Amino acid sequence: MRLAILTILLGVLSFTALATPPLKPFVVSYNDNTPQSVIDQAMDAVRAAKGRITHEYKLIKGFAASAPRSVFEQIQTLGENWGATVEEDNLIRTNDDQSGR
Repeated sequence: MRLAILTILLGVLSFTALATPPLKPFVVSYNDNTPQSVIDQAMDAVRAAKGRITHEYKLIKGFAASAPRSVFEQIQTLGENWGATVEEDNLIRTNDDQSGR
């Protein structure tokens, strides 16, 4: 009985893992004259794709998020008239010294 329950549970978990596309961290920014409604629409698209808004910027018009890559391609296309820039969020280093000194 336990084996049957465990087998079913593992099957459901593996199906869920396969059905969810991997999330990628991205930063999205817009020109200063972009209406807030355009940015809100982009953030709604992220949420609709089961992504997360990780930060909303105050000094620039934009946000950081984690979502499937296809959402950010959609945001780039929808925001072309507003100068939308979509970049993968990466760690930037100022030198090659990895020792932490």
